Amino acid sequence: MSTQKRNQSPRRSLPSFLEKFSYQALVGNVPYLAFLALVSTIYIHNTQRAVTVQKELNEAQEQLKELRWKYMDRKTQLLNLEIENKVVDRAGKLGLKPLSLPAYMLNSDSSQNGLPPLRQ
Repeated sequence: MSTQKRNQSPRRSLPSFLEKFSYQALVGNVPYLAFLALVSTIYIHNTQRAVTVQKELNEAQEQLKELRWKYMDRKTQLLNLEIENKVVDRAGKLGLKPLSLPAYMLNSDSSQNGLPPLRQ
């Protein structure tokens, strides 16, 4: 009997398999197929939207990084100006003024004053 079942099951499986794809079965599953199509469309749209949002986020992070560097640069410049102004104010109290021209070196003629020449 087991040999008969083995022989009959492949024969029964092929027609039953084809029966699943018959016109009646497809018509009966149209709502399910429509639901699958809708879900797959929503999935594809959400994936594309996620990629777009990630690109926008990366661009915003790059802009934020650039603005942070500009902020730090301006902050450092302002700090240096404040320090320089404090030094000028303290020196002004002692009667000193900041240089308006760059510093220059005086060269003396050693033969006139009797001193040895300066080493450079």
